[in-house]
Amino acid sequence: MINYKKIIYATYSADDKKKGLWNVYAAKIVGNALENKMQISQDIEYPGMPMAFWSSDSKSVLMYEPKIFKQDGRVFVEKAVIRKIKFK
Repeated sequence: MINYKKIIYATYSADDKKKGLWNVYAAKIVGNALENKMQISQDIEYPGMPMAFWSSDSKSVLMYEPKIFKQDGRVFVEKAVIRKIKFK
């Protein structure tokens, strides 16, 4: 039986037009390599970064994506979306 390790990580956009935005990925780690890498969210501002968790069987990722708005220099969260992403 293969022992899968799993990771959820974010990378800062290198594109000058998307400065300040992040992309979120999920992947399984087998040996020293990432397998089944999947982009699960893109072009996200840091205050709106989703919370993501692997299921116990490593077959899906559950994401809580907040909807962010700013007013008077403060950040508010409303109407969050919960998504489940299944891996093959």
